[in-house]
Amino acid sequence: MTPSKFSVVVPTMWRYEPFVEFLTQIVACDQVDEIILINNDTARTPRAQILSHKKIKIYDFGRNTFVNPAWNFGVHVSRNDSVCILNDDLFFDLRLFERVAAVLSEDTGVIGMCPGLADFNQPTYTDSNIKISPWQGEHTFGFGCLMFIHKSWWIDVPDSLDIFYGDNWIFDSCTVRNRTNYIITNIEHQTPYATTSGTLSTDDLVNAEHGAYISAMDNFIQMIHPESKMKYKLIQEHANQQPERITVVVPTMWMHGAFLDFAEDFLQLDCVEQLIIINNDESRTPVHSVLSSDKVTIIGHGRNIFVNPAWNLGVNASQTPIVCILNDDLNFDIRLFNRVSKFFKSGMGAIGLSNGIQEYGQTPLTDGMIQFETFNGQSCYGFGNLMFIRRDTWKDIPPELALWFGDNFIFDYNYFSGKTNYLIVNMFHHHAASTTVNELARTTLDPAQYDREKTAYAVVRSKIIDKSL
Repeated sequence: MTPSKFSVVVPTMWRYEPFVEFLTQIVACDQVDEIILINNDTARTPRAQILSHKKIKIYDFGRNTFVNPAWNFGVHVSRNDSVCILNDDLFFDLRLFERVAAVLSEDTGVIGMCPGLADFNQPTYTDSNIKISPWQGEHTFGFGCLMFIHKSWWIDVPDSLDIFYGDNWIFDSCTVRNRTNYIITNIEHQTPYATTSGTLSTDDLVNAEHGAYISAMDNFIQMIHPESKMKYKLIQEHANQQPERITVVVPTMWMHGAFLDFAEDFLQLDCVEQLIIINNDESRTPVHSVLSSDKVTIIGHGRNIFVNPAWNLGVNASQTPIVCILNDDLNFDIRLFNRVSKFFKSGMGAIGLSNGIQEYGQTPLTDGMIQFETFNGQSCYGFGNLMFIRRDTWKDIPPELALWFGDNFIFDYNYFSGKTNYLIVNMFHHHAASTTVNELARTTLDPAQYDREKTAYAVVRSKIIDKSL
């Protein structure tokens, strides 16, 4: 993490056109290290050159994640301790970053804007001489438009809250933990307020989330009530336990340009020890800073060895207890790595992605609060796009399977060995739809290869079942 630098987190549905203009100012700010945009309306994404700036990272999950889950995601993937949570319809004096850097620490609470509205009896704007002071009961209208938090104390906004009360949760959870919250006053700013949420709001939704907020905060207060502080301490200690290390294995022909930017994000996680790239098209190898990372190993054979042999090669080259087998055209919520590193115990089977397609009977994607679901016969569509296995139980995929049925083999080998497989459900992700396989099928693959491997796998599966493999 970069000392005294800020990560800026902005969920956006692109409803406020001047936002793109403000981005050009934010990227020029020395205190801003990265801008994390959660794209909640892909169809409205503007064609603006600034969006390709090196400081800007766009996460697009192909749907509206809603604001509070987007905040949770953005804070977790940020690479700095100092995080700014910003509405996409607010302009403000960027000198604020320097002022906040002098106040914000892991011991302070949240710092948020007090816009100076007379109707709410807030301290009035006078001369742009920005002031940051402890909150002393001032009305908090506008607070959630611009907030600064220290990543070390962040507690996710509960999954029952999608659009409203996220700022209340952040503010009140700090107060309950005896942290001092601060307000930003006398700052030049401009906003129409609630450009996006105003279009989504209904009385029923506000009332439902209000009830959910009261319940969630009551539970939180109970958890850290003096009589329960030891329990809370134990929970926190468990959450901070050293996770098991993970190696990520990715065969690639470099047909998905966003892969290395995504790799740069997940390699910053402590639990990700190594990325092994099996280079199946050395002629297309790009130039990217992440390829020089100490965590990256590139293995090439001067030809395409195909995906299943590449998985065998990568897993056998790994040295960590857990191995992630990843398609190079899939982006997902990287909080998953920390969840897996603490959940995945010895004796379990394989863990793989569920795409959340309701038509297939899969658990639907709702709020992005990642869960692990025991396999009980439900559809496993998407499983092979992202899998986790235990290194000490790995069995090489048979050589007659080069391109297809490798994920079936991994799943079935664990299942028929008496291990429980799990599905990753309710996780934000975006898949570019088998970029490499589709391109190969269009150009170089023998159309009969799938049928040959299907026949071969039927034989392999029978051997798995009768334990003769």
